[in-house]
Amino acid sequence: MRRCFSPITSPSQLGPGVRLTRYRVLCSVLWFGLVFGGLCLGAPAQAKSFSGKVLRVVDGDSMELLDANDDVLRIRLEGIDAPEWNQPFGDVSKAYLRRTIEGKTVWVNTRKQDVYGRWVAQVRIRKTDVSLLQVQQGLAWVFRRYEHELTEPQRQAFNTAEAAAQNQNLGLWQHASPMSPWEWRRLNSHHK
Repeated sequence: MRRCFSPITSPSQLGPGVRLTRYRVLCSVLWFGLVFGGLCLGAPAQAKSFSGKVLRVVDGDSMELLDANDDVLRIRLEGIDAPEWNQPFGDVSKAYLRRTIEGKTVWVNTRKQDVYGRWVAQVRIRKTDVSLLQVQQGLAWVFRRYEHELTEPQRQAFNTAEAAAQNQNLGLWQHASPMSPWEWRRLNSHHK
């Protein structure tokens, strides 16, 4: 009996009297896709560190930057989620990030690529973590969904900064009950 995960390359492999069924074809296609797709397409992106010039701030937690190879890379700041463009303080968050890094050289430590093809990265300017700076100014939340990807010292620093900004009513914490960007996106997803 043939296993469903074995590749079937020709009907002669099936033996006499055995018909090539849709099930066996599907198993062969899946096996081929897993083997070769995993080697070519499914491999995780390799982390890297480099410097680059920030060409454009897209919003309070993402940017485009030019690396040493003259490649334009899309970068998502790790560990934070800034207000959306149409959300209160979205424009303030973007403007502050723009004043801080646009046109300047930053150091980037990539971690992975997100579903949109952006590099999720720690970005530093003059040894200052830009994600942490956004949280300290009250212009971004600690991104709870991905908080586990931060190192323990980063997690502590980010959470301490967020609590301090909230206690001092900085940035978005001036609002009586600010809504997190992930909640904003969920409630406003029909606008996409």
